[in-house]
Amino acid sequence: MNIIEITRGAFMNNFWEYYLLLEKDFINTLNYVELSEKNFTTYSKEYIKLYQTICSEMDVIFKLVCGFDTNAYKKITNYSTELLREFGDIVNVKIDVRRTNIILQPFMGWKPEESIDWWTGYNKIKHNRIINIEQANLRNVLNSLSALYLLEKYLFRKQNFEPDSPEVESSLFKIQDWKVELMHIAGDVWV
Repeated sequence: MNIIEITRGAFMNNFWEYYLLLEKDFINTLNYVELSEKNFTTYSKEYIKLYQTICSEMDVIFKLVCGFDTNAYKKITNYSTELLREFGDIVNVKIDVRRTNIILQPFMGWKPEESIDWWTGYNKIKHNRIINIEQANLRNVLNSLSALYLLEKYLFRKQNFEPDSPEVESSLFKIQDWKVELMHIAGDVWV
């Protein structure tokens, strides 16, 4: 069985910094596609790459948050049952997209033993991108990235890390009404 305990440093180095790289890659796409709800159906090969990478990382983070063996095969329905049991409020969490009026709820409507729209789109791309290329769109990439961000914040909190906030925050997302005990100011300064 491969259920792992992680330290704050290991989390930051192996998961949070990787999330920040994915976020940076997404932000680079905004040089070509404006971040606007009017463009939510825009799809591309770059979005395919990002979408598959983000959701692959989601699979890893789901296992950590749910406490599953990291080598075990799991489905989204396994994750939904466990995650909603432990963090039922996740379906109501709202995430502001900075510098826009866009508010996301990536887990809204999710029920135990069910998938969620953006995960279903990911599986369609993974198994037949020729006929499902339109699933690799701005909406699905943005929702899956915000879901990854939110799950990492939940994992951070679940691990009881101190300080309870990463040194480098997301430059794209902010969770509404998310309370932290300590906030990073600069260097070794936390308040």
